[in-house]
Amino acid sequence: MGVALIRAGHQDQGLELLKSLLSAGGSSNQALALRDRAALASGLTELKGGNLENARAALRQVRSDGPFSEDALLALGLANYRAGDVKRALPLWLEAVHRNSSHPSVQEALMLAPRAYEELGGLPQALSGYQYAATQYREALKDIQRAIDNIAKPGWSEALLPEDENAAGLLPANTSDMVKGGELSYLYKLFSSNHFAQRFEHYRQIQQIKSMVEHWQDSLPALQQSYQQQRDTLNRNLPHVRGQVTGLMSRQETLSQASDKLANRIPNYVDMENPADVANAEQAIMWKKVDALAHQFGRIPASDHNN
Repeated sequence: MGVALIRAGHQDQGLELLKSLLSAGGSSNQALALRDRAALASGLTELKGGNLENARAALRQVRSDGPFSEDALLALGLANYRAGDVKRALPLWLEAVHRNSSHPSVQEALMLAPRAYEELGGLPQALSGYQYAATQYREALKDIQRAIDNIAKPGWSEALLPEDENAAGLLPANTSDMVKGGELSYLYKLFSSNHFAQRFEHYRQIQQIKSMVEHWQDSLPALQQSYQQQRDTLNRNLPHVRGQVTGLMSRQETLSQASDKLANRIPNYVDMENPADVANAEQAIMWKKVDALAHQFGRIPASDHNN
């Protein structure tokens, strides 16, 4: 919001918001980087407006080992240089030139440091600085050309895929090789963009589907052979199985007819003369116990039935 206000012409309000972040709490990497970014934006705005002291005060709050240190070193050196303090600008630019030579601020410092030597009268040092800058620029051009050549090679996109298909990293697989060659620093904007991340994820999914299809294609002959073996086994056993099924069906029919005949002979009323015939298993056992007691104890006197 602070940057948006500054870009919209409300510089005072934007600077106030940015400077309010400098006293914000938090010690996480995100919080520290946010304060560095706010200090850098505030310092660059003050520098652009010619408020050199305010610019230097803001830029000094950027950490020297943070993600925005190269930009801050360049800007703080420019603030000192414009204030006429070339001797204080030179060490900052000399520190910057030893950083990542592919960074735009470092590449600019490569030219500003020898320029400061010129103004201080150190012509040999200026000449050496310009020669060093030329060497670094040549190496940067080689890195750029190497990146172009690698991207143009067939299979460059496949080389970005991680070895583990289930890995969930944000960067492609061979970034370590790119770092060694200086290629990654020129592709960081590509790799850090949301558009690239979405497209790369779609590409990974397509490659995973491709691998699955190839795996299934490789497995297809074995599956076809297994299917043929099962079919041959079925054809060999089918006549015997059909015969058994036919026999069982005939037996089932015979049993069904016998069951119907038996059901017809069963009376549809209960004959209490033989109640044990219609009892379940537990009742039949109890009936036998009662019958045994009747035989054991006989009849009660003056009774005409078993008690």
